[in-house]
Amino acid sequence: MIYTPKIKEQIRSLKVPSDFVMDVVEYDFYPPYIGLRFYESHWRYLSDLERLRCIEYLMKVKKIIESYGINVTIDPVYDFPGGQKLS
Repeated sequence: MIYTPKIKEQIRSLKVPSDFVMDVVEYDFYPPYIGLRFYESHWRYLSDLERLRCIEYLMKVKKIIESYGINVTIDPVYDFPGGQKLS
């Protein structure tokens, strides 16, 4: 487990902008890394200023995790509007 409680605590201490939804996904490949996943269906409804704040938040989270020597990717998920799937 590379996403430790200490890292989690530091990330949770950051203020989340605009009800931004981000998942922290731990990949156990070699070498292991963490993906910061966010959703296009939410992103598209944000204003330019809100997007900027979300990008700044993502960069802060990335920097915290990297400070522990862990590789990090930022992973947008291209989902359907409103997170709804087509039948």
